[in-house]
Amino acid sequence: KGSITPDSKKNAMEEYTFKTSDGGTIEFTANHFWGNPWGIPNYTGHTVAIEFVKRDAQYGHPTYDMTGEGDAMRIMATVLDIIKSIIKKHKPMTITFMADKIEGSKKTGRAGAYGAIVKRFAGKMGYKSDTENSVDRTEWMLIKK
Repeated sequence: KGSITPDSKKNAMEEYTFKTSDGGTIEFTANHFWGNPWGIPNYTGHTVAIEFVKRDAQYGHPTYDMTGEGDAMRIMATVLDIIKSIIKKHKPMTITFMADKIEGSKKTGRAGAYGAIVKRFAGKMGYKSDTENSVDRTEWMLIKK
């Protein structure tokens, strides 16, 4: 059920950083813990909660927006490579992440992009997906098959 066990003394965190073509930075965080994030019976185990944010090159402000730079496909491919590496290394039971549908007054492209990636790659990586939708965000949990 993954490299984190109920006897683990503490949660673990992995951080990755990479540059975008416009000079910004992507900061990717994977928080590892033992638990059952959605309370689904029989799915307690090593969970990885994933988050990543872009910091603009000029001011370093964080954003979850994926529009405007034309770099979204490369960013998502790199994020997917990191996730594959985490799966190979840790074999987590569940992976969770979310996408806000609106940031400020603008719609983001994250929910659609994440949904497409989940549909295409989750099964190939040995996971089935569960989704919770609300007006302002979508949450995913990938569960080891």
